[in-house]
Amino acid sequence: MFVLYFSIVILVVCAYCYLIIYILNQWAAIESIPDNTKDGDPSLSGVSIIIPARNEAENIISCLKSILSNDGVENIKPQIIVVDDHSIDNTAQLVIDVESPYVQLLSLNIDGNNSNPINAYKKAAISLGLSQCKYDYVIQFDADTIVPKEYLKTIIKYKNENKAEFLAAPVKFYPCDNLLHHFQQLDILGMMAVTGAGIQSSKWYMANGANMSYRKNNVQFSPQDLASGDDVYTIQKVAEEKPESIFYIKDAKAVVTTAPVKSYGDLYQQRIRWATKNKMMPNLTMQMMMGVPFINALMMLAHIPMMIVFGMPAILLFLFHLMVKLMIDYIFLKEITTHFDAHESMRYFLPANLMHIVYIACIGALSFFIKDYKWKGRTVR
Repeated sequence: MFVLYFSIVILVVCAYCYLIIYILNQWAAIESIPDNTKDGDPSLSGVSIIIPARNEAENIISCLKSILSNDGVENIKPQIIVVDDHSIDNTAQLVIDVESPYVQLLSLNIDGNNSNPINAYKKAAISLGLSQCKYDYVIQFDADTIVPKEYLKTIIKYKNENKAEFLAAPVKFYPCDNLLHHFQQLDILGMMAVTGAGIQSSKWYMANGANMSYRKNNVQFSPQDLASGDDVYTIQKVAEEKPESIFYIKDAKAVVTTAPVKSYGDLYQQRIRWATKNKMMPNLTMQMMMGVPFINALMMLAHIPMMIVFGMPAILLFLFHLMVKLMIDYIFLKEITTHFDAHESMRYFLPANLMHIVYIACIGALSFFIKDYKWKGRTVR
């Protein structure tokens, strides 16, 4: 029995290490945008921006100001569409009060009923925004993101140079003041590397809806869809037809920032929502990529009963497993946090990594059983 247990642990450790090394190699192979890219005047390439917003009075003005203060915004003249999703605060009025010819407000005036329930309000908001876009190319943000000053020029240059159908770009948390914040930072930056590695290798396709751009004819949602997954659905639709036109932007000028959630309860609801996207990932390679960390985390927790059964040999095997995981994760996250200038988060590496074991195992397991969750004051699935 111990031989079987030992063999499974070694197999899981090898699979996990191989996956991390593979992701690091693919991440390193992604080319950054050269500063001397010559692709014409960005002002000649119009762009629409869609920002779905529900109860975002605290964030929407900062988001809009960051876009409007972009370098060259007067030449680019972006169409910025904020879609108010039944906000019960003053989000809509704040947008109306913005004095800019580039900003417009749309209101999502739909409500579900028993015969025609609405589940995917965010997707409905995006669809409404898309219907009013005057440009073919669309940038999508969340309402709580902050955009760097050279973002628009960077996206347009890269889109023009590569004739991109879809651009996935990074998201980073700021500010980070405690263990919970830095845990989220390490987690999301790791996911940014996984996202970039998948696109670089053409093995799996992921994106983050807080920072992505695409041609508007690639998107079509139903209000009855899963509430989450607008990003995964869109990139996978493009991957089915034009995978060579999907790119990940590995450039500091394309990184948007957003605030981490403030409580463990909010983190749980957010990550359960993110986990529902797993149902939209039919790609076997992608399922294996996601399954290996989940199985590795389960195996880490399975050592506890094994130590009761087998005693010291199981304790030694657990310590071996833990040390290997800590070392490979440290190498991985050190590289990624260096790229994203998030060195301070590595000071929380040890407690965050231990938390991550429980987080991956629990959220992964619960995602198979929990269908409903809270999002923006609504119960959806």
